[in-house]
This record gives sequence, structure tokens and C-alpha cells, in this order.
Amino acid sequence: MDEILRGGIPERNVVLLSGGPGTGKTIFGEQFLYYGLTQGEPGVLVALEEHPAQIKRGMAQFGWDVKPYEENGQF
Repeated sequence: MDEILRGGIPERNVVLLSGGPGTGKTIFGEQFLYYGLTQGEPGVLVALEEHPAQIKRGMAQFGWDVKPYEENGQF
């Protein structure tokens, strides 16, 4: 994405990720969020149809443990 966007998403911007079912929106968003957390950036995930525990379980399946970031207030 950084290459496509010529350097990535500018700081302090809000991004809406949209697309049809099964296009990879959730995985892309979660991976982007997790990478940011590992780089010391705060992150917010807004989900209207999934419980937070379900989201965290799904992320954990990819090895993205957000618990430490949640505990320190970053996520």
C-alpha cells in the first residue's frame, strides 16, 4: 500500500475501507492496524457487527496479539 499510495496514508488521516463480501477488507484493516501498533502508533477499530472478543480471536489466528496494546491504551 505504501508504494501504491506513494509513501502511505498521510498522518492523522481517517480511512474508510469498503468493498464487497470476501474481498479482504477485514484482514487488510486488521493487519494495517496491528502493524501500526507494533510501530508505536495508536489505533482504533470500529466494528458494527462483531463483538470485540470475536475480533481479537480472529486477529490472534494470524498471530496478531493486541492484548498488550489494549492494556497500555494504545488500542
